[in-house]
Amino acid sequence: MKLRTLEKRSDAGNPVRHLLRAIFVSPDRADFTPVGMNRSESGISSAVSLNGLDTKAGSKKIQSYRASSTRKCQKVAETTVSDQKFTWTIGPRSIFTPMSLK
Repeated sequence: MKLRTLEKRSDAGNPVRHLLRAIFVSPDRADFTPVGMNRSESGISSAVSLNGLDTKAGSKKIQSYRASSTRKCQKVAETTVSDQKFTWTIGPRSIFTPMSLK
């Protein structure tokens, strides 16, 4: 899989500044796995655009996993991609990975 960097924001008023993120994309561009860490004390809603990936990526279900200092890695949600985008909530002070792979 190829590593692509997601948008990175650092302005002080933006809650996304607490997120460290990257995305791995399969060579055929049909599967992807974002990974990252939320350093904030609160949950953050995040949206991911799949523009530039194969249209097959836009028809997959996304399995979201999360781990923190108090929780082992576990599946926390399943999301359906709609219009080449999906949104999920990232828990406070956690490591996360929503993925299209099963």
